[in-house]
Amino acid sequence: MNFSGAQEAYWQQQANYKINVTLNDSAKSLKGYVSIEYINNSPDTLKYIWFHLWPNAYKSDRTAYSNQKINLGETDFYFSNDNEKGYINQLDFRVNHQPTVTEDHPNDIDIVKIILPAPLVPGGKINITTPFHVKLPLSFSRSGYRKKSFLLTQWYPKPAVYDQQGWHPMPYLEYGEYYSEFGNYEVAITVPDNYVVAATGVLKNNDEQLWLQQRKNYGSKNNSGATKKNIQSNIITPPTSTTYKTLLFEQKNVHDFAWFADKDFIYEADTCLLPDGNTVTVQAYYTPANKKNWSNALEYAKKAVLFYSEQLGSYPYKTVSVVQGPAGYKHAMEYPTITAISPDITGRQLDITIAHEIGHNWFYGILANNERAHAWLDEGLNSYYENKYEQRYYGGNKQLEKIMLQTRCHAINDMPMESKPDSLSNMNYFFSAYLKPVFWLQHMEELMGTAAFARAMQQYYQQNMYRHVTPQTLLNTLQQHSSVSLQEAWNYIYKKGAIPGMVTKGTKAGVIFSPNAIKNYVQHPVKNFISVGPALGYNNYDRLSAGLFVTNFKLPPNKFQFFIAPRYAFGSKSVNFTSQVKYTDYSTGKIRKTEVGIFQNMFTTGKVQPEGVETIYLAANKISPYLQFTFAEKNDISKRTRKLGYTFFYINNQHLLSVYDSVQQKYNFSKKNTPEYIQQLQYIHANNRVLYPYQLKFTAMQTNGLGRLSAEANYFLNYAKGGGLNIRGFAGKLMYLKDKTQTDPRVLHNWLLNLSGNTGGEDFTLQSYFLGRNDYAYGKTNLAAKQMMERDGAFKIITDRLSPEIGTTDNWLVAVNLSTTLPDKINPLKVLPVKIPLSIYLDAGTTADLWKNNSENDKILYNGGLQLSFFKNSLNFYLPLIYSSVYKEYFKSYTENKMLDKLTFSLKLDPAVILKELGL
Repeated sequence: MNFSGAQEAYWQQQANYKINVTLNDSAKSLKGYVSIEYINNSPDTLKYIWFHLWPNAYKSDRTAYSNQKINLGETDFYFSNDNEKGYINQLDFRVNHQPTVTEDHPNDIDIVKIILPAPLVPGGKINITTPFHVKLPLSFSRSGYRKKSFLLTQWYPKPAVYDQQGWHPMPYLEYGEYYSEFGNYEVAITVPDNYVVAATGVLKNNDEQLWLQQRKNYGSKNNSGATKKNIQSNIITPPTSTTYKTLLFEQKNVHDFAWFADKDFIYEADTCLLPDGNTVTVQAYYTPANKKNWSNALEYAKKAVLFYSEQLGSYPYKTVSVVQGPAGYKHAMEYPTITAISPDITGRQLDITIAHEIGHNWFYGILANNERAHAWLDEGLNSYYENKYEQRYYGGNKQLEKIMLQTRCHAINDMPMESKPDSLSNMNYFFSAYLKPVFWLQHMEELMGTAAFARAMQQYYQQNMYRHVTPQTLLNTLQQHSSVSLQEAWNYIYKKGAIPGMVTKGTKAGVIFSPNAIKNYVQHPVKNFISVGPALGYNNYDRLSAGLFVTNFKLPPNKFQFFIAPRYAFGSKSVNFTSQVKYTDYSTGKIRKTEVGIFQNMFTTGKVQPEGVETIYLAANKISPYLQFTFAEKNDISKRTRKLGYTFFYINNQHLLSVYDSVQQKYNFSKKNTPEYIQQLQYIHANNRVLYPYQLKFTAMQTNGLGRLSAEANYFLNYAKGGGLNIRGFAGKLMYLKDKTQTDPRVLHNWLLNLSGNTGGEDFTLQSYFLGRNDYAYGKTNLAAKQMMERDGAFKIITDRLSPEIGTTDNWLVAVNLSTTLPDKINPLKVLPVKIPLSIYLDAGTTADLWKNNSENDKILYNGGLQLSFFKNSLNFYLPLIYSSVYKEYFKSYTENKMLDKLTFSLKLDPAVILKELGL
């Protein structure tokens, strides 16, 4: 690192723009002409210039932008219709009026190389012109349209940056923003004359300024001649005017130009007097539908301009504008002198967001770094001052965010600040670019002293206005004002792990007994946190069970964790007990996570009531030590997980033992403990990518005299309009490890491979939750008896009134399960107020027994029907409609053949999924 402050002579290119553009709101397009004065301030002779044609990022689902959206888990653009996509065309580049040759970028369709007719020498300048036409996309990202609201960003051809490192041609991305040349802009925008236009820079039309002043009360009453109703606000949106106006905007010393157009904008403006005596016109644009939420937007903006001017140096431009984006716009995005913000952000968060986005005029606008390489240099520094703003006006802190980041660092799952955004996952982009730098700068401030740090940041701003800054620029400035070496602290930008400024300064130990344990911990973190709270449970035998849990689970987690939850069951009048103890270690090697622990669960599994005897409750106690390895993946954006685990199960089931007393001529009943020992080795390979996710699971199990091998594959094929086809394949083999006659019949029954739905009694590892684990229907409707789990063949028909059940085997079994969602247009449940995904399923499979010569059944069995799913398939109801003849005979013989008799359901309790679906 260079701490001397000596640098090469600084230079940067300049690009001055004159643009004429016309909006066609019905065709959702732009027609324009750009003239660029390009000045070569470099010491190099240029033979070509790379140009960004970023509207082409929306041209197909094969662009860098589309690929990144998929990696971020978003499929809206990938599955968009052709008429929702966008592009730029009708280009005719000329240099000093001479035709030029262009070359496509080898990888990206939104980059092109302009071959200069003659070399551009140092100090020389040329004029580059081209007409252009832009087909606007639906606003999947930052640019495009929503109905008749337009967001025009990254909409014109512009040269890539050429600096001391060379050319920086880059495709448009969702994460990893911009790097552009500074220059002066004169932009003439032609729109239908009832559109309000908000844009970078100063509006030069006096008549338009007078018209805007009348928009403050827009929406107070219906507009005459209106024909279209705005549902959100009950304001009538007028039809597009057939006459046009041309508005001129000018701005010097900026590196981008954005504009927004909407017929329903309310306009408010005020002036803000800065400490240096300059006056800024502050403007707010929002729709009547958001008038209540945005009524203070102007004051928020003024407050932000004053705050950043005080902290760093005076705002140098004449205007600053905040614009409410249309419904569906999920961003808050900055551009020189203007920002667009999602309408969903309200209240205190709107104030803080406006401050953050306006703050980007300093970090990004005036101090323009390469955000594709050093995102933290603008996002992080700006977030540091946003945090100061929040502390001043709301007393907020980043304690919760600090705990989240500590947790990620604890798991060695974070990334350095100096990471390229396109190499980061969604979560790590936030942590590395936004959050880590806040604590890093706080650490720098502690090292340097508050006053010295403040002077350094003010100098950093004032000496580098309208320039391209680098991390070295910041380092040199900080070191000039520091009395201590910053080398060690500076190196944290390249490291994973915690930064000194983010280490929780809590007491060494603490116990919190209160309903607000988590809230109290966040406010006052401790190193050894123990919480006590209510523990509840339910099944058909225990009914409600209630007690207390004691745990040291917290974030960031301790390596050693425990959870103990004794409960009293009011139904069985017994004590239930759940506990877990585990030790977790993380590594940077090939095995990223090692977890060793023991899980214990004791609860009631059934009840019987013999004649003349009180109800007898039968319980089970499971103790299962385990060891699991999670393997490291090659990069941060990978959605793949690979796990290898070994589990030993000790399961003590109670069964009813009856002995006939010949003297008293009655049966005596007692409980018999039947312990079982099971070993399981399992490997899981999954990819939770948003497109076509899959999971492979290989399992080997062994108990006394029996072995079980199985392979299960799940694959999801996405549909363009949502939903998709889930494909599951299963193959299993049961093996006798000793003579069959020596195998416990009860154990064998549960271990048999089965095409039909497995019930609770067959869950021999007690790993699934059942309402009534050993309930049976026996001629009457019993909801708990309808519950099945997805195992083996996973047919949606329960045949537990037969022994053996239909489709069971002690040899091999193969099955395929298909389930497809229905499009809304043919979904009969679409009319309901709550969207319920309705699916069609089909199961098919075969077993070794079906291929025996004496088998009376078809060799391939099947069933299919309707499926209703809730909570991301956590709760599913199945209604069989078609099935093999053997199942038809079963329904005739053992049920009343009513629809309710055929109904089954599965329940997979995943608290994280259920809470997310409930919005909690």
